[in-house]
Amino acid sequence: MNITSKILAASMTIAIAACSRSTQADVDKAARQRTADVADAGQNAQPSVDAANRDLAKAQQQGNANVANAQTDANRKIGSAAVKQSREQAKSDYDVAIAGAEGDLSVALEKCGMQ
Repeated sequence: MNITSKILAASMTIAIAACSRSTQADVDKAARQRTADVADAGQNAQPSVDAANRDLAKAQQQGNANVANAQTDANRKIGSAAVKQSREQAKSDYDVAIAGAEGDLSVALEKCGMQ
C-alpha cells in the first residue's frame, strides 16, 4: 500500500471507531495504530525515494556529460570551419594578388613595347 492509502485506511478506522460505541481507549489505540502505520509507510517508502534520488542524480550527470560532449563537438566543428574559411580567404587573396601582378606586368610590358 502506498502512503496515501494507509493514511486513508487509518482515518477510516478512526472514523468508524468514533461512530460506534467506542471508548477513549479504542480511540487512543486507533490513534497509536495510525501513527505506527504512517511511520511504517514512511520507512517503507524511503528506499524507493532514495533509489529515485540516485536515478535522478545519475540522469543529471549523464545529461551534463552529453551537454559537454555536444559543446566540444560544436567547438571542434566551429574551429574546423574557421580554419577552412581562413584557407579559402588566403587562397582568394593570393589569386587576387597574382591577377593584379600579372595585370601590372602586362601593362609594363605594353609600355615597354611602345617605347
